[in-house]
Amino acid sequence: MKFKPMRAAPQASFFKALGEAKLQQWKLDDRARPAWARIVPAIRAEGGLRLEASSLGEHGRDAGVAAGTDRLSPTCPGHVLCFNTLEQMQKADKAAVLGAAAALVWADIVSGRALDSPGLLARFVVACHADMKQHKFVLWPAFPALVPEDGLAQEGEALPASAGLSAGLGVEPAVVLEEASEAVAALMARSPAGLPLAFVLARRDGKLAAQPLREAADRGAASLRADLATRGLVLVVVDPSPLARHAGWTARNALVMASVCLGLGGEVLPVLCLRPSPRGAVVDPPDHARPDEASAAAAGESSAPTATTALCGSIVVRVRCPGLEGVAAAAVGPPPGEALAGWLAADAAPDAEGTSSLSRLPRGLSAAGWERQPVRAKDGSTTMLSRPRVVDLGRLLDPAKLAESAGRLNLSLMRWRALPGLDQPLLEGMKCLLLGAGTLGCHVSRCLLAWGVRSITFVDNGSVAHSNPVRQPLFEFADAAAGAKSSKKAIVAALALKRVSPVCQPRGVVLTIPMPGHAEDLDASMAAAAELRRLIEESDVVFALTDTRESRWLPTLLCRASNTPLINAALGFDSWLVMRHGLDATRPVSGALAPPASPPLEPTEATRDSPAAERSVLAATSSAAAAGAGAGFSTGPAPTVGCYFCSDVVGPLNTTRGRTMDQQCTVTRPGLAPIAAAHAVELLVNMAHHPARALAPAAVRSADAGAPAPAEAGVGTGPVPHQLRGFMATFSTMQLEAAASTVCTACSANVVGALSARGDAFIRAAIEDPDLLGAGQRPRGDESRGRCAG
Repeated sequence: MKFKPMRAAPQASFFKALGEAKLQQWKLDDRARPAWARIVPAIRAEGGLRLEASSLGEHGRDAGVAAGTDRLSPTCPGHVLCFNTLEQMQKADKAAVLGAAAALVWADIVSGRALDSPGLLARFVVACHADMKQHKFVLWPAFPALVPEDGLAQEGEALPASAGLSAGLGVEPAVVLEEASEAVAALMARSPAGLPLAFVLARRDGKLAAQPLREAADRGAASLRADLATRGLVLVVVDPSPLARHAGWTARNALVMASVCLGLGGEVLPVLCLRPSPRGAVVDPPDHARPDEASAAAAGESSAPTATTALCGSIVVRVRCPGLEGVAAAAVGPPPGEALAGWLAADAAPDAEGTSSLSRLPRGLSAAGWERQPVRAKDGSTTMLSRPRVVDLGRLLDPAKLAESAGRLNLSLMRWRALPGLDQPLLEGMKCLLLGAGTLGCHVSRCLLAWGVRSITFVDNGSVAHSNPVRQPLFEFADAAAGAKSSKKAIVAALALKRVSPVCQPRGVVLTIPMPGHAEDLDASMAAAAELRRLIEESDVVFALTDTRESRWLPTLLCRASNTPLINAALGFDSWLVMRHGLDATRPVSGALAPPASPPLEPTEATRDSPAAERSVLAATSSAAAAGAGAGFSTGPAPTVGCYFCSDVVGPLNTTRGRTMDQQCTVTRPGLAPIAAAHAVELLVNMAHHPARALAPAAVRSADAGAPAPAEAGVGTGPVPHQLRGFMATFSTMQLEAAASTVCTACSANVVGALSARGDAFIRAAIEDPDLLGAGQRPRGDESRGRCAG
């Protein structure tokens, strides 16, 4: 007897869910995973095994039933085996895989579980490999069918539903389809999950009824055989085959079940291959339909199909059930909940009883069911061969979505082995403000983009010069040639970043940062100061990447006032500095870098009147400190660390006056900027993954400690130093820590207090007279300005 082979019908959502599951959940774990699918019966065309996004996972069955309003498609369980490499998939023992899955079907039949859950008869396996870089999926489904040693024998030709049911049930052809349809509808009304994969139609006391398999089995083999002898019993199987003369693949295991569980071995059993049409649809009648059925189906006079139309595509085949009484007593397979982790085990050789330790199928049964693909020969003929299919979704995806997925791939792969604790959502949602869109700003933005950061705002008032493109990778010659008015760096950099990654959200703000000693246009400076304050307060982290000392003063002050994390990067000729500014641990930290569920520290009696530099953040980070100390880092007790100006001996002044050409330009070794930018961004990433985040204590390398691996540091991605100073002359890097100064011109309590008390008036006064911020002094005032608070 020939059966129409099953084919899988994976939806695009299934491949998306498969790729996400492999990247984010399974990673390198290639064990078999539970899955669920739906058997879609043939209606207008070929049905098959429908795989959707809800097919994966333990809850796929319920999700699939809930998502699919089609109650005519029974659910069935299976496994997905996603190999880590294509070579591993190619070398896998396919016979062992299929045998293990078939053993589960056999165990379900022998134990009687298939009587309660007929979907177990249609178990499946999907061996696959997901190449998420190219968005190519290699898929090889298998539908394990139990093959008796003597095969299955068909008696006569397949008949249309009306003729076959009339012969099998002794009911007139004119009414048999209507009675059968009503019986099936009554059974569906009783079943919460909809139409079962298999059941029986029985004529009892002159009435046709659809009975679940368990109910039929409880009647006993003698009663069923008696019904069969009096033309009162038909086995019904939901059929995905559209062929008029051949049953579908689902009938194979159903016939084995009828032999073992219903005791019908050796009997000739009518099998209704059910191909129902959904309510409200009129199907094309098969070529063997009777004229009255064909005309009724084609007319479509009613919006609801008649019973004849609803079953007109179904066929009835008469099959002699295999005699498996002796086989049924043999050893059964593993329980259905057992994962098929032993598929690739080395002990797959048959034992003395002829049973493989993997398949556990008894003698007299074998398995078949790997999906076949059409292969065209040179002469133009087509042959069906067992081989996987290749699905290339890269050509079908929206280029922007493809870029987004490809951009996240490297980060997702980090979580497989190198960095399991990487918090991708945290980085993707972080809002970064870059003060300066020059050499450092371009490199910092590209590095942030590589870490998955999407919200990047550039602040700069300069224009692209012809000397910029060779050092600043976001600019091109055409930008410089466009002229100063058309090539503002902040705008051009944002547009260039959007071209690199369409899913990022860059923004360019043309703004001159107000600076002490630069009092050319005070009204414009004050408007810029207000805009800068707004930008800082809506950001999670600020990068100070400007090329003058005084341009860093106001951002430092405003960040300290709002307790916003700030990372500073500066270049010399052959040296560079990257540092993070200290925060006030007694106040809430704004944004994504706030310590998780950590309230601000309340000053104690001992520290309430002490300088901010002496307030320890150890209470907020004790666990992190202990972990870091074990790796050779000095992490506490550490006072609040200082800012860029804490170690200065002079206050911020106008450093642009009287400069020669080499002093006006940023003369630095070309390799310094990408090095410093990379360290600045990596410092942010380490800070984001520290238990205390922005309040992480400074980590300083001990003199006698070796360089630990990130995992040894015990604080997420690694240590969070205060300062990093690099020297290209010696190719060396130093980790330093400097405490906050009580007389700092930018972050001390006196200066922050003056800003709080006087607001914009204090900023205006500092711009007009930088001597107001003289180093080593409290902010001063005179008679013309009034007293300075603090």
